[in-house]
Amino acid sequence: MRRKAEEWRAGPLKCTSDPPPHTPAAPRRWIMAAQLMHRCRWLFSVVVPAASAAPTCMLAPWGKKVIVRVLPRLSVLPLYTLNVSGLKDNEPTQMGDKRLSSQKLKKFLSVATTTEEVLDLSKMYSVDASMASQIIIKLSQLAAAGNEDTERIINDKRFELLFLCLSQNISQILNWTLVGLLKSCYHLDSTMEKFEIVKQEVYYRLKHLSVKQLSSLASFLASSKQTQNGNNLLKDLVINLELRWTEIEDVSTVVTLMSQVRQFSPTLMKRLETKALQLAENFTSQETQKMIQALALQNQRYLPLLRALSYYLAQNRSELHVGAIVDLLFACGTLNFSDSHLLEKLASDLLAQVPKITPLYVVRYLRSFATLRWFSLPLFDATTQYILTNADQFSPLQLCSIVQSFAYLNFQPTERDSFYNLVDQKISGLLTTLSPELLVDLVWSLCMLQQVKVPYLQSVLGPAFEEHLLHKANDTSHKGQTFKVKIMHINATALLECPEYKCPSLPPQILQALAPRDHRKPTPLQSTLLCVLREVLGDEDKWRIRVDTIYGWQLTAEVLLNSDNQPIPLKDFVAPHLFSSEGTELLPPRARRMAFLPWEFSNFCHQNKDLLGGFAMARRHLQAAGFIVVEVPWYEFQEQKSDTQKIAYIKGKMSKAIAKEMAK
Repeated sequence: MRRKAEEWRAGPLKCTSDPPPHTPAAPRRWIMAAQLMHRCRWLFSVVVPAASAAPTCMLAPWGKKVIVRVLPRLSVLPLYTLNVSGLKDNEPTQMGDKRLSSQKLKKFLSVATTTEEVLDLSKMYSVDASMASQIIIKLSQLAAAGNEDTERIINDKRFELLFLCLSQNISQILNWTLVGLLKSCYHLDSTMEKFEIVKQEVYYRLKHLSVKQLSSLASFLASSKQTQNGNNLLKDLVINLELRWTEIEDVSTVVTLMSQVRQFSPTLMKRLETKALQLAENFTSQETQKMIQALALQNQRYLPLLRALSYYLAQNRSELHVGAIVDLLFACGTLNFSDSHLLEKLASDLLAQVPKITPLYVVRYLRSFATLRWFSLPLFDATTQYILTNADQFSPLQLCSIVQSFAYLNFQPTERDSFYNLVDQKISGLLTTLSPELLVDLVWSLCMLQQVKVPYLQSVLGPAFEEHLLHKANDTSHKGQTFKVKIMHINATALLECPEYKCPSLPPQILQALAPRDHRKPTPLQSTLLCVLREVLGDEDKWRIRVDTIYGWQLTAEVLLNSDNQPIPLKDFVAPHLFSSEGTELLPPRARRMAFLPWEFSNFCHQNKDLLGGFAMARRHLQAAGFIVVEVPWYEFQEQKSDTQKIAYIKGKMSKAIAKEMAK
């Protein structure tokens, strides 16, 4: 080789033998050209470096490892004559001499079932880079399906021969094949130490890949848990998608990106929401479901898009599958998005498929409807009948969840006696095995439905439960505060609505420990109501504001009325509904207490003006405790525009409440 290089450095080319005198000039030039090509062949083998030793690109981004592609040597030496170092004597040193057609390769890969069958192709046939990439993709699929050791595969000499074939002509691989090849390489080796050249080729082609290819690769890298090494590539993919988002034309790409790449680029998400809004009319039911779920997963309540999707889905006459309906209801509940037309469509489709549902689906869609504060009477009655018919398929925990959903919506089944007897039969013997939180939720729900029995009250208010209550007394979290409030509601039910309950209620020291320690910020409705009450009632000694009661309910305002229904100072009188009474005097004869309760939008069912179960129970408890309850619904109060109208409205509500109480 050195001798040949020295010949190249010698003087001008000379013909090794003089041609005969009759030889024309053209053949002489051909001989000299052949000698030149012969010398260039040896020179090329000397000066072309290996791919692993290639210098890094001067224009590469800072901090990125770049491998420069080198000219292939296949024009000088056929690929199947290249040897791989380290092969054993009994292993093949050359790829087969037979050519393999693409059709034959596809047929072979479609029926191959083991990695050994695929690896043997390197011994039998001569393949190009595109075929080698398809073989590696198939190896990755078989390894994933059979849970095989990927390290054994990539260290196999046959695989090394295939990858050498691929790396020599990687620039000839089509874009879609390259994207699939990179995914397969990540499956085979998440560190990508041996497949860096494939990753680098993708870097080279980023601007030439289509948006759909970028989306596919970005979704794969974002969803895979073993591709930490691909974070830099993922960032570059997201940047390219941010710049080229207007090229997206198909719905599937939008859905894929929003469901997989949501956490990596808020900017891209906003642009995808705009694109989805443009394409909303073309969404299929399945794509609409995926889109709403993607918004729910990132808690992105983009109302224009949600309204468009719900409109087109409600107009779709095709019947949705039960699983899709349940997923949609859960996503709408997560986003707190209650569209009446969409919910009616979902309820109608569910009603037609009630015989095909399972207990798990029943629990899931009832909880979602409760979260959305919406129910369909025909669907809920049909569900109740299904529960009674298939009672053996429902576990006690599932029945507990169903009771909680019914209670929250204040829904009473048509066959209530049969339903509650079933619940009591399934659950009454398991009260001691339930967790304290689940037990309290169950009893509290039965109190809202006015179906609680003495054993249930004893299980929560009895001495055996006091230790757990004292332990919860110091819990200041939202969950802990809610737990204590539910206990007080159960105790109020035992005192005010269950005359058959003869056991002791909670002692004063426990009630004092359960008293709320923080006050929530008043809502706009409460603040406005208090301003109006100052004008109506005048002297602040004659009323209290934001009153916490032992029943677990907070009164926005409280007034003490004498026999002439006029407000009188109340601080000197006994107040048994407070945790600690300020006064000691008994109430004057025929004096009555009046409580003001503003009802917010969230206190009602979505499709009507019926109070939810908890707030209906608050009204019952306060009336049973002797209060004249003045209810101020938001939909009535917001109609009063001026202060004069609001004052007249409150006075009218007070007069109607007093007249209604006197009529009793």
